[in-house]
Amino acid sequence: MLAAALLFLTGTLFATVAWFHAVTLPDWLWLALVALASLALAARPPAAATLVETAADRDVRPVAAAPVPPPQVILAATTHELRTPLNAIIGFSELLRDAEKTGTARKQREEFATAILENAHHLKQRLDDVLDANRIASGSLKVAGYPVDIAEIIEVVSRDRHDAAAARNVSIVARIAGGITCLGDANRMRQALACVVDNAVAFSPPDGIVNINMLRGASGDLVVTVTDAGPGITSENAERAFEPFRQLDEGAARHHAGLGLGLYIARGILRLHDGDVTLATAPGSGTEVRLTFPSARVNWQAAHEYSPTVAAAHVA
Repeated sequence: MLAAALLFLTGTLFATVAWFHAVTLPDWLWLALVALASLALAARPPAAATLVETAADRDVRPVAAAPVPPPQVILAATTHELRTPLNAIIGFSELLRDAEKTGTARKQREEFATAILENAHHLKQRLDDVLDANRIASGSLKVAGYPVDIAEIIEVVSRDRHDAAAARNVSIVARIAGGITCLGDANRMRQALACVVDNAVAFSPPDGIVNINMLRGASGDLVVTVTDAGPGITSENAERAFEPFRQLDEGAARHHAGLGLGLYIARGILRLHDGDVTLATAPGSGTEVRLTFPSARVNWQAAHEYSPTVAAAHVA
């Protein structure tokens, strides 16, 4: 119901701004909102219990719910994140509408169309995040169970975020070992790691480095660490960082974009794989996020090292 309410809010913003600016928005935007709202309603919690069944072994287990922030916190985060791409879509749509009258060159019109498309994709990603958070909270998110090469997951996520990191003058350095497989859902694993890496890039200073490592835990767990040189957070705020829609720099002085769902989604996905996401951080010392996959799901037998420090290292 939370996701449906947020989608209703988005539709209201669409309608209000479109009416105020006398702009006719494309039909596909409205159809997308209707479709996403339908998905949100379909992802409501079951009436009797909030249980998740995995395709890996068909076992059933409850998913722990995180504390939900007050409505005003959710409203502040969502309106800020939805209004920004909406304003861009409307602004560039107006420029495109008036292009004939203003004699705008074809190349510039294409730039306007590209900006509209980019902001529409950004808005879609935000709505997808809300839907996934709703599925995690309701216990309706399911994960598959197949052998997944973790090194490939790290390579894909690092490559996909190269441009965004470069735009902030941040480097991503991944030290990986091939042949280590984990039983799970490749798409959801990729999503979890992407959420964590996005946070690390966002909070890194200029010329910062985001390090990704694969380590072997004392009990045979696989631990993927993502480390940044950002401001870090206090121990009191470490657990609050996992609450949905929670930004630790809330208010008008927010310096970082986002709905505050990244760590919440990442932890929800890892716990569906019997693992967890934890933080090691301190103010002024950066943050290390650990994504832990349990030994029962990890196959180390075919592991080979790309670096002498990879996979041979141990996590305390």
